[in-house]
Amino acid sequence: MLSRWKQEFVERAGEIFEQPKELQDKDAWLAELERMVGRLTMQAELSKKAVGYANWLHKNSEES
Repeated sequence: MLSRWKQEFVERAGEIFEQPKELQDKDAWLAELERMVGRLTMQAELSKKAVGYANWLHKNSEES
């Protein structure tokens, strides 16, 4: 009996531990959202720096 269970397990191990397609799609979707958040965070930081630099240039041009 035990050897039959072992054989069945070995034959079906891939199916047992494989994620369902629905979960794989959710993981891919989540990874894409994380990439988008990272990209948008970088864009926001760059925009803040650009505004700060523009303000610095404007301030220095008024002093001249």
